[in-house]
Amino acid sequence: YSQIDSLARFIGSHPHVMKPRIEAVNWHFSFDPTQKKFSPLTRFLYFVEKMSGFRVGEYKNFRIIK
Repeated sequence: YSQIDSLARFIGSHPHVMKPRIEAVNWHFSFDPTQKKFSPLTRFLYFVEKMSGFRVGEYKNFRIIK
């Protein structure tokens, strides 16, 4: 995990079948989610995505019709 650029803390709940497995594994993952390691271009694209919800340059081979 040395190339992590952005993570968010998981605040949801896991499925019931995963609870024993999660409790059995004692992970010590130290990462500060407030630290973002972005290049200037990636930082700009990240900002645009967060503000508009649109990911610039992303290819989607489907269309969601509401």
